[in-house]
Amino acid sequence: MRRWLLALSIVLLLALPACSAAKSAMPTSVEDQYNGGRGTTGEMAAQAPAAAPMPFPTPGPGFYDGAAQEEGAPPIAGQTTDRMVIRNADMSIVVEDPGTALTRISNMANSMGGFVVTSSLYQIVRNSQEFPEAYITVRVPAGRLDEAIDTIKNLVENPVDDIPKLNISGQDVTEEYTDLEAQLRNLQQTEAQLLEIMEQANRTEDVLMVFNEITRIRGQIEQIQGRMSYYERAAALSSISVMIQAEEAIAPITVAGWSPRGVARDAIQALINAGQWLVSAAIWLVIYFLPVALIIALPAAGVYFLVRRFLRRKPKPAPVEQP
Repeated sequence: MRRWLLALSIVLLLALPACSAAKSAMPTSVEDQYNGGRGTTGEMAAQAPAAAPMPFPTPGPGFYDGAAQEEGAPPIAGQTTDRMVIRNADMSIVVEDPGTALTRISNMANSMGGFVVTSSLYQIVRNSQEFPEAYITVRVPAGRLDEAIDTIKNLVENPVDDIPKLNISGQDVTEEYTDLEAQLRNLQQTEAQLLEIMEQANRTEDVLMVFNEITRIRGQIEQIQGRMSYYERAAALSSISVMIQAEEAIAPITVAGWSPRGVARDAIQALINAGQWLVSAAIWLVIYFLPVALIIALPAAGVYFLVRRFLRRKPKPAPVEQP
C-alpha cells in the first residue's frame, strides 16, 4: 500500500511541470543555436550528478523581471522598458584597404567591451586579377549597436555609394523567456519535493525510482537554463557581420582612360534631365500659359465677333444710276 502511495505522489508531482512545458514551444532556429552539441535530454540526464537541488539561476544582463525591477531603474541594454529584444546588424562596405578596415573593426569591438566572433582576410579573382576581401563578425553591447555602426560607416569615403547593404534586425523574445522562467520554477519545485520523498523512502527500489525521476527533471532544468542563458547573452550583446570589399575589385573596366560604364551613366542622366525638362514644360503649359491665354483670348474673341456682327448690320448705300 505504501508503495502505491509513493508512486501516486510521483505521478502528481510530474504532472505539474509537464502541463507547464506544453504551454510553449521553442522556435527551431533558437533551439538549433542553443543545442550546439549539448546532446539530447537523455544524454544530459545521464551526466547530471545526484546532488542537492539546483538554485535559481542568477539573472544576466539581458534579463528583465517586472516583479524584481526597481522603480526608477534604467532600462536594460538591448531592450525597451519591459521587453527583451535581440538586435543584430548585417552590412557591406567598400574601402581602399580591407585589411586595415578589418583591424579597425576588431579594435572597435574590443574597446567597447565586445569581442570578435570570426574574421577572415582572403583574395578573390576578378577580371584575371587578385583583390583582397575580408569578412568579420563581432559582438558589441546592445546599447552601443548604433554607435558601432556609425564607427564602421566612418571607414568609407562616400557613405552613399560605399555602403551597398545595411540591415538591422530585431527579435522580441520576451514571451519565450517568460515561459521558460515559469517552466524552470515548476521543475525546481518538483525536484525539491522529489528529494523529500526520496529521503522518506525506505525500500531500495523506491529510492531508485525517485532518483531516476530526479535525474530526468535535472536534465530538463539544464536545458531550460541553457536557453535562458542564450537569450540573456543575445539580448545583452548585439552581433554585427561586415563584408569588406576593395574599391579596385568593384571599379568599372577602363580602356585607355575611357569607361563605358561612366559614359552610359552620363547618357542615362542626360535622358533623365531631358525628360524632366519636357515634363516641367508640359506642367507650365497646362497650369500657367493655357489659363493666361484663355483669359486674354476670350475677351478679344468676343470683341471681334461683336464688331463683325455690327458691320454686317450696317445698311449698304444705294447704287448710283448712270445717266
